[in-house]
Amino acid sequence: MKVQEKINTYRVLSCMAILFSAIIASGILCLINDFRFDEVFCVIAVILGVMPVIFFEMAYERRRNMISNNIQTSYQRIAEGFFLCCIIMLAISFMPEFFRPVMLFPMIMVAFSNETIGIVTGLFLNVLLAMTTGGSFHELLAYILLSTIGGTLAKALRQQEYRVMIGFLFLCLNVLFPSIFCYWTNEGITPVQLGYAVLNGILTAIYAIFVYPKNKEKTEQEITYSYVNILADDYSQVREIKNYSMTEYLHARKVSDLAYKYARMLGLKADLAAAAGFYYRLGRMEGEPFVENGVKKADELCFPEELIQILKEYNGEKSLPSTPESALVHIIDGVLIKVELLEQQVKSSRWNREILVHQTLNEFSSSGLYDKSGLSINAFIKIRELLAREELLS
Repeated sequence: MKVQEKINTYRVLSCMAILFSAIIASGILCLINDFRFDEVFCVIAVILGVMPVIFFEMAYERRRNMISNNIQTSYQRIAEGFFLCCIIMLAISFMPEFFRPVMLFPMIMVAFSNETIGIVTGLFLNVLLAMTTGGSFHELLAYILLSTIGGTLAKALRQQEYRVMIGFLFLCLNVLFPSIFCYWTNEGITPVQLGYAVLNGILTAIYAIFVYPKNKEKTEQEITYSYVNILADDYSQVREIKNYSMTEYLHARKVSDLAYKYARMLGLKADLAAAAGFYYRLGRMEGEPFVENGVKKADELCFPEELIQILKEYNGEKSLPSTPESALVHIIDGVLIKVELLEQQVKSSRWNREILVHQTLNEFSSSGLYDKSGLSINAFIKIRELLAREELLS
């Protein structure tokens, strides 16, 4: 089942945040430096001209799974990184020309996105900084050189053995290149300027060695953090399900909890199983057709791609479970529904519920529901035995 991708509110908001961050930061610098109206207009025109290119690149990289390995990313991390860079741009604008830690821009953006977006946005921010502070052509050349090197080498900082070496290299380059271009322009350099150069190098090296790895790790774990966020009680869709039906909410929580517990026992993706278990019946809230509407809603919420795939396989209606996690959620949801129905009809004993579990799963298995899921026979039997012993009703 293929759902046509449409404009997403979350991504639009992130893009607007990026655009307004650039305009506001640049506008402040223009005011500080007493720019004329036509000069301000030129700066804004540059921003409006470059932003569509950046947004296109973000969309292109997302579709290639090159941002957090997830085509459903909301760009929130990119917007956060860009906003941080704008704050830094304002802060360093008061430092002497040539001697600003501009290498931070591409490094931060690489940490919050990927290499391509990081270099493009880093160069763009350095151009804005040079334009709004009245920088010379040679100053801009120095910034571009430092940004290109910083963005290019940032990807190697993922490996711990390279961090100290690259950090030391950044320190040296932040002293060397600004000093050269400053001397070239002014035919001299002062001890104070050299002090700023060393300070910039130290700041850049500290970020490269200690801060960058943490930012990059958080970006690469965006999917994991997303699962935690969308299952929190204060998440908007969780509240909506609870308001829609407390019975539906309690069922979803039970499926989610069991899916998480069993996935950990079986060595599967527990966070994925938990989220899929909770939102498995999302389409039923949206109305018929259940599968299509559930997937559409999940896409609007920027749920991770692998979670949306499980929702596409809801109940095996449109396509069969294609992963062990999908099969696990289907098993738990199907068994729990039958147990709940039986409990409403007759107060059954624990023994009767055990028989029901075995019969239900034997029916599922014999129908070939899990043939393409990759769920092993041993795992299936273990799930069946766990469910047979589980207290399925609170």
